[in-house]
Amino acid sequence: MQNSKNRIETDDFRGPVLGRTRVGRVANKGRGLIAAERIVAGEVIEQNLCLVLDLEEGRAIAATRLRHYVYLWEEAAAGDMLALAMGNLSFCNHSSRPNAKIELDKDRALVGLRAAQNIEAGAEVTIDYDYPLEFTVHE
Repeated sequence: MQNSKNRIETDDFRGPVLGRTRVGRVANKGRGLIAAERIVAGEVIEQNLCLVLDLEEGRAIAATRLRHYVYLWEEAAAGDMLALAMGNLSFCNHSSRPNAKIELDKDRALVGLRAAQNIEAGAEVTIDYDYPLEFTVHE
């Protein structure tokens, strides 16, 4: 339980955008990110807090299946820094015709999604992973 004098007021904290998506089953893909409401092109769909990994942590994760759930945070000569999104965004599937795009807010350590086109309620929200794929794409 928080002490009331340490409580963060909503007006003082502009936290992540939540509640516009849900995780659901998608044919031929397993789980995926589904629009819970109609989303207009250009609108923020979702923002998730993320855990930014240092180079050593990123290399360790790259050797596991968690590599499918991280985002490129920063490119560096010594190796890329990665971020692990802590929310629904981790279930966003790839499409060669994506309806959303990833945005990073490095000041607030957020990974976000913005609609690249109108997305109807119940439709899958997809992104272009922008790296060589290790799987067959089912559109």
